Amino acid sequence: MRTVPIRYWAGVAALLLLAAGPAGAADPYEEGMRLYNAKQDRAALEQFNRAIAANPRPVEAFVGRGLARYALRDYGVAIEDFSAAIRLKPDDEDAYIYRGKAYRALRQGNRALEDFTAATRVNPKSGKGYFERANTYQMLYANRPATALKDLDEAIRREPRNALYYNRRGGLLFETDQFDRAIGDFSQAIALQPTMATAYGNRGLAKYALDRKAEAAEDLRQCLVLDPKLREWIDTQVQLIPRVQQWQAEFRRWYSAVHAAAARSLGDSCSSRYSYASQRDNCRSNGVNDTDHKIQSGKL
Repeated sequence: MRTVPIRYWAGVAALLLLAAGPAGAADPYEEGMRLYNAKQDRAALEQFNRAIAANPRPVEAFVGRGLARYALRDYGVAIEDFSAAIRLKPDDEDAYIYRGKAYRALRQGNRALEDFTAATRVNPKSGKGYFERANTYQMLYANRPATALKDLDEAIRREPRNALYYNRRGGLLFETDQFDRAIGDFSQAIALQPTMATAYGNRGLAKYALDRKAEAAEDLRQCLVLDPKLREWIDTQVQLIPRVQQWQAEFRRWYSAVHAAAARSLGDSCSSRYSYASQRDNCRSNGVNDTDHKIQSGKL
């Protein structure tokens, strides 16, 4: 099941009171979010339309409809919905975050950065604006890794227990050949979220770069046991490493043995313990929108 990336509770009671339909009928906003969570985005749009019509100040419904349109890659109209939500509620952090993501998907980097910066102002306790701004620098302004790293530092300062932020900062450190520091961040991500398969994969690649092959093999095995579908992702990361040309043939031989060991491990106690993780086929389950995953070329 798709994990809902944002959830609006304020205003739900009003929607319940104002929703059209017979007594006992499902609230359109709640039904829209249920359908969105089930990846039935077009059906969700109809429910959000009903919710907007029923409520004179439908901030949550505008954001919900924007999310569904974003998932359908209708970025332009999604921006209109997020903008409507911002006009109604100028301090809505998530509306800025998702409008920024839509601008980023359209490669309108400056507008995306403006929205993520606005998000950092409206919620001083959240690191989401800094995290997404760092991702934007990496995705659209690859020559600014120091700026991206500074934003990730601030995101972690604001939310020191967010495993996703550590995993992302570790990815950036890896990309700049700071392997020891990267391993530290991946380890912290794993400590905070022991089932984060991508953190094991990232740490394994960093350890391999330091010639710690036995440890790397165990991390990559654990990654593939937690989520076998990540084999293609690991292959992609290998292709993205510039220095891979120096050791690609050796790595392929070594990695083939690792994958075989992981396949043999799928039925062991470790695999059973984490078996649910392999069923998570959408990046939103880790707090990252799946559309972003298709756009990004770096580590999550």
